[in-house]
Amino acid sequence: MRKLLTATAALALTQLAVVNGATYPATLAGCLAFAALFDNTCTDLSTATDFSSVASESVSCTGDVAYCAGSWDSTGSTCTWTRKLCVTCSTTNSVTYIRVQTNSLPNRCYYAGVDTPVSQSFDFKVKFNWDASAESTNTAVTSVATANTANCATATGMSSKIPTNAKFTNSGTKTLESVGVALDGLLLNPSINSDQVDIFYPPDSYLTYTYSNNNQSNFDHCMSHSTGDGYYHYHGASPCVGNTALQGDTPYKCYSLTSCWGKYVDYIEANWPASLTVFGLAKDGHIIWGPYDSNGDTFDACDLDYCNGGTIDGVYGYAATAYHPHIPACYGPASSRGSYQ
Repeated sequence: MRKLLTATAALALTQLAVVNGATYPATLAGCLAFAALFDNTCTDLSTATDFSSVASESVSCTGDVAYCAGSWDSTGSTCTWTRKLCVTCSTTNSVTYIRVQTNSLPNRCYYAGVDTPVSQSFDFKVKFNWDASAESTNTAVTSVATANTANCATATGMSSKIPTNAKFTNSGTKTLESVGVALDGLLLNPSINSDQVDIFYPPDSYLTYTYSNNNQSNFDHCMSHSTGDGYYHYHGASPCVGNTALQGDTPYKCYSLTSCWGKYVDYIEANWPASLTVFGLAKDGHIIWGPYDSNGDTFDACDLDYCNGGTIDGVYGYAATAYHPHIPACYGPASSRGSYQ
């Protein structure tokens, strides 16, 4: 549940103006307006604290969540956990910075069929929505091999690959390969899994496994899951961010929904508004938009570079798309898509 803003943040929002065609310009007001889109557990969006002091909230879910992210009640029917998400903005030497602090636990009922979701310490600061038009190509694609590296590697989200001009700093205990964070505070991971499979277009063998044993496509109804070290995350635009009515109080398996299982992309697009809508923030400070552009059409691959980025809303940003890589696979600007797809 989104908190009421402090008076300082609310005043800054009233001063928001569209700058250079951007809805969320790289100003303090623009950053605060963007930060207010997140389902924050804090109220003061202009003052950051250390991670241990970030305000939290308790979330409960009654039903079959499989693995509980916190603790069960005495009847074993209700799971309760604590989530943290605080997105704040500041300026230093006339440069606007955004800081994201999240433990990547969900704000709604979930189903974790393989691993227990574990609270994380994900905390980074970076220049907000900065102008990358003069930036040299950060990810160059000149061959099939470099195209595969840009789009088909699981480690492309590592912080070391972020452009120096983004001024990225990490204050968390986690240095994950996630490329960013969604509006609900869950991390975003590349869509290529450890089997080198695009999990939104899996081979038939993935869909013939029993659901409880299939840890590669074991999504809940919001297209999220936990794997390996227990952090809960997305691999693409979540239908529950595009359509918050799906969040609800009942945990669902994607497997149990005929509209979802094996129809992942259609299910996602059907639950997003056909308009330019924010999905989250990449670790390089650029906005990640949902599947639709300002004309109400899905983003055309020819308009995006190899990192799934391009000029969107007047400034460089990324799109969450129906086609690979679905979310940023690398940090742009990158080479335009060409003959190495």
